[in-house]
Amino acid sequence: MSEESNMNEGDNNSTDGTTVESVDYITTLQEQLEYLPFNENFEIEPANLKLLKQLGGGHFGDIHLGLLTQNGFQLPVAVKTPKSSICDRLRQLGSVEREEELNRQRDSLRDELKIMSFLPSHSNVIKLIGAITTSRDDFCVVIEYCEYGGLDRLLREKFKNDKYVNELILQTDSEEYLDYRCIQSNERVKSINSRMANGQERSSWMADFSTRRNIGLITTSDLLWFALQIARAMSFLTENMVLHRDVALRNVLLKSDFTIRVADFGLSRRFGDDGYYMQSRNVSIPYRYVAPESLRSGRFSSQSESWSFGVVLWELFTFAQHQPYAAEEYCDIKTVHDILDYLDSGKRLKVPDGTPRNIARMMTALWHEDPTQRPTFQMCHNNLHSELLMSNPLILNSSGKPQQCAIVTADLDAGLPKESHLNNLQNTQKLGAMKRRFRILIGMSAILLIMCIALPTAMYFILRTPAESSSTIGLSGDKCHQCLCLTEMQSCAAVNCTEDDDSLSRGIFQISLPYYNDCGAPGKLPGDNTNQAWRRCSNDIKCAVQCIKNYVKRYSINCQSTGCEQTVRLHHGGPNGCIGGVTDGFWKETAACLKH
Repeated sequence: MSEESNMNEGDNNSTDGTTVESVDYITTLQEQLEYLPFNENFEIEPANLKLLKQLGGGHFGDIHLGLLTQNGFQLPVAVKTPKSSICDRLRQLGSVEREEELNRQRDSLRDELKIMSFLPSHSNVIKLIGAITTSRDDFCVVIEYCEYGGLDRLLREKFKNDKYVNELILQTDSEEYLDYRCIQSNERVKSINSRMANGQERSSWMADFSTRRNIGLITTSDLLWFALQIARAMSFLTENMVLHRDVALRNVLLKSDFTIRVADFGLSRRFGDDGYYMQSRNVSIPYRYVAPESLRSGRFSSQSESWSFGVVLWELFTFAQHQPYAAEEYCDIKTVHDILDYLDSGKRLKVPDGTPRNIARMMTALWHEDPTQRPTFQMCHNNLHSELLMSNPLILNSSGKPQQCAIVTADLDAGLPKESHLNNLQNTQKLGAMKRRFRILIGMSAILLIMCIALPTAMYFILRTPAESSSTIGLSGDKCHQCLCLTEMQSCAAVNCTEDDDSLSRGIFQISLPYYNDCGAPGKLPGDNTNQAWRRCSNDIKCAVQCIKNYVKRYSINCQSTGCEQTVRLHHGGPNGCIGGVTDGFWKETAACLKH
């Protein structure tokens, strides 16, 4: 497997390379993201975004300084885009391969966009401002701008320019940190072996941390402060079931107030209920930071993230001078297989000089062979918090307060707006989103109301029986006229009572039980018996049919298939009744109406 150089990507403003390698796993099924789709509330109009200059490049894209205009505000932003088609690497590809590579870069940005829009806001995670997804040529992700760029680049610069102050006292009976001051010399890291017992001077040293930052110095306490914030961000991601899978100093950005932002979620994935995410396709990963069990199986977890965090601590206290396993002492390590062989032998990265004892022990524990024995991010956070309380508690007390630190020269022109507009812009976006959701809610409520009215009405007409429909609208020109007698025709049900010859023979309709008079009250009418009540209702064929149906339904009489015996006989009240003495044609017409 060949190595390929992954330039500090997206958020990684640095131009120093990071080695990635495509690791072959057992399955090659296409990976399916299980995230929420991109929220359209983050969509940005292309006309409102202006790219000022390129800040850096990476394996999967470039990052630019941009200026976003929205609602009267102008905000400096960082803009992540696919790599330009004129870059050297893409120029060497054919047209088809170049287009495929650009599609892969867009997919990577789209995956990152989905993760960032899914995550809640956190003070140590890069903020998503918006994106342009509707235009293929302008596709980009717009994120919060961090004035001091990648933390790896800053540490290398401080180490090179002798701007680091080691607060550790290597020989001490109790406390491990400098009481008063450090004396800089030409040595890159100067350890102070003398202590001063004056508590006032110690307090003065701790209180002056802001002044030291303003003149471009960083200290051991600052490194602990960076580590604490990274642990806080990683704990937040784990709580939200997200695996970063590319945590490294190159993906940690620094703000002017010395707060950090964990960034670059291009490789991030959500893990399942079992706590794991299984890589299901070949993908380039930064294998020097990845836990050995993940390199072998492609299975990632919060424990594998803990391993990577240990490598980040190693980077902090080596000032990111080398990639892991890339210094002279690791000269035999060239590939991912070499790293696995090295780790299988029980060896680990050497704990850097100048690392506090408690942090060194934690770093070693994070590289435990058994993933379940590694400290959680919450445990790391608590340990770093305790260490910083001993080193300089005033840094913790001042966290969140804006500071102006002259560490590096900002890339913005003097006339550009302040970052304080970010909250105003985000509040405006939230207000617009709330208005859109309110309009959608009103529209859905109106649709639901219409459906509540229309559906019962439609069901009423669908479920109406043929008898009911006929009695309501009448059948013009048909022998089955509207029955003026029955008042409960809507309760008449169709009967399946036919004979093979489509006729109803006399004598098979009989009533053996008293029945309710559908023309009025139950029982007898004045001067009439129940049988005579039939005459009042049988003025025509339709009325007879309706009454037959009504009686059959009222007494739940089963109509047998063998000639309808034991069904109903209508007592016609003698030979002079409305039904009595009728011809066979009457029964045939009645049968036709029953069928209808």
